[in-house]
Amino acid sequence: MKSSILTFAFVSIGFILAAQPLSGRHTFRQMKETAEEQFAANDYYNAITWYEMAYDEIKSEKNNPEKEVIAYQTALCYLQMRDYAKAESKLAAVIKKDKDNSIKNIQLLYAKVLKLNGKYDEAIAILEHMSRTAAEADIRKEADNELKGAQFAKEAQIQELLRIENAGTDVNSGGKETSPYSGKAGELLFISDRKNNVAELDGKTNVYSRIYSAQLTGSSWGNIKALDKVINRDDFHHFSVSLSKDGNTMYFTRGTLQGEVVAESKIYYSQRENGGWGAANELKGSFSGRVLYPITGELFGNEVLFFSSDMEGTKGGLDLFYATKKTDDTYDFPVNLGEVLNTTGDEITPYYSDGKLYYSSNGLPGMGGHDIFVTIWDGTGWSKPQNMGVGYNSSADDKNFSVDKEGNGFLASNRIGTGKLKGGVGQTCCDDVWIVIKDKIKSSLILSIVDKNKKPLNGANIQIIEMTNNQPGVTTTKENKTGNDFESPLTLERSYMLVVKKNGYTPDTSYFNTVGFKKSTNIEKTITLKAAPKPKPVEEFVTVEINQPIELKNILYDYDKADIRPESEEELNYLADLLVKYPDMVIELSSHTDARGKDKYNLDLSQRRANAVVKWLTQKRGIKSDRLKPVGYGESKLKNKCGNDVECTEEEHQENRRTEFTIIAGPKEITITKREKRIIPPKESPDKE
Repeated sequence: MKSSILTFAFVSIGFILAAQPLSGRHTFRQMKETAEEQFAANDYYNAITWYEMAYDEIKSEKNNPEKEVIAYQTALCYLQMRDYAKAESKLAAVIKKDKDNSIKNIQLLYAKVLKLNGKYDEAIAILEHMSRTAAEADIRKEADNELKGAQFAKEAQIQELLRIENAGTDVNSGGKETSPYSGKAGELLFISDRKNNVAELDGKTNVYSRIYSAQLTGSSWGNIKALDKVINRDDFHHFSVSLSKDGNTMYFTRGTLQGEVVAESKIYYSQRENGGWGAANELKGSFSGRVLYPITGELFGNEVLFFSSDMEGTKGGLDLFYATKKTDDTYDFPVNLGEVLNTTGDEITPYYSDGKLYYSSNGLPGMGGHDIFVTIWDGTGWSKPQNMGVGYNSSADDKNFSVDKEGNGFLASNRIGTGKLKGGVGQTCCDDVWIVIKDKIKSSLILSIVDKNKKPLNGANIQIIEMTNNQPGVTTTKENKTGNDFESPLTLERSYMLVVKKNGYTPDTSYFNTVGFKKSTNIEKTITLKAAPKPKPVEEFVTVEINQPIELKNILYDYDKADIRPESEEELNYLADLLVKYPDMVIELSSHTDARGKDKYNLDLSQRRANAVVKWLTQKRGIKSDRLKPVGYGESKLKNKCGNDVECTEEEHQENRRTEFTIIAGPKEITITKREKRIIPPKESPDKE
């Protein structure tokens, strides 16, 4: 997901005035070309509309290769819009139909999307294979990197006492809220593209992202206000905001978009004055390319500005840089922070505190999109970045992390749990502001698994799932192969769903919560699992081709007789039903014996038995006799070695005593249910058949 940081997907779709398709007025080629133009312009929302219209035009054409191409492009649009569920669905459909693997590296992209949806087991299966077998070395390397992230995500456990709370509906609107920063007690700055950010410019209606402030009242953030127009320019988008260490200088970026992608971004600063903010001025320095997420810090004893940029000298995507402060408004030449921190992906949203640099990357092994990492400055260099783990990170994009000395802070994320769908473009389309809380009291789940007789059940699997607005969130999975006891730390002020599974038993689901705890509290539960009912047999089907003999099961005869026994009527009814289902089908009905007895006698007996089957079908079920050709083969077509004078077991002789049917006219092939032969002993043990 290298380009995700440059994508600013707005959800106030009613304000986007791109040309809308008019059904029946455009050819397929026009629709496809329009979709491609919108995609090239980074207008993914409207590109989706045109691609889907184009697909509808050709979806009934079985062998049109453009269907898979258009479906793939639609999936890419959904991915750029961060609608991961639809992106997965579209890619899965393309992969199913792309039999010759004509779309390069689609499996790797699909595995990445599975990770974004938290489906780590499915992603791991694909990535393990690709990391070993992909033809290109760079693809093997990328697959291995993604694999490490998926394995980490599956094994990682949320830190004790860590709580990540949505900042609430006053701060978070139906659009995108990001870049939260609190540099002064009780004050929060953030970026939002909420619906009241509408401006009429050059006859066009546009939605712009702006800088907002919020005030802490009690335990909630409210009193939301947009900063003055001296900061928020109507004709520009605002991408990030931060404050100096003393809280008196604000740094922010503003620029333009091409579609939903940042086209230009520059750094501005403003001084706090008279309870508000003064004029915005562009920061002076050698800041080329797109410059985002400026924040103050310290290196080599000097005040520096950390930021992300795609300026010359990047390792790939957006890299982290720093520039040393020269004067209040001027900074020295930018320096790349190096390959220890920067990857071929995007490194974004730096935050510096007491020698630690927190930032987000999608080029390091992560749980899905951008993950938050931390690195430590030792005076000469940076330590290897460490993933902050579950809670701070999710399967989606997690960024804009900031933290105080107590471990409390903020982050921005499009993880599940925003509490509402945003603009109809998916639950993960848009970032929300989240509050990071480090609790000082503890709670754990103490769990035992037993059967109905209260005996311990070892080897169960449990899932502890955080629930937000009745939607599943962070999931902790545990197994105990040698015992029936489990213990897991819990987060305070949470609702949980507990799912317990064990092979051979019916899963059990229960609910509990940690709301209102005033002291460290353990929740103790005993779960009783019931034995699962035995599964019903599943019907299997086989294809029968013309001239392929198929044995009729359970067609049995008494010794030296050709009469149809009652036990055989079920199978004959099944054959009759097939003849009714395929009215143009003509079959040969053949009967066979084993090699015991005289050849001529066996040939005559087998013919009488074949005739008996035809008689039953015509008289009992009304099948026309001209569709049935009875043939007795006697012992001429043995299925095994048991010929004349060969000693064999009764079971081996039984294999040769059979009745078959063969399609000789009508359909080239039919589908029938696979049927097993029942063990029905003959009334007499034959010594010739």
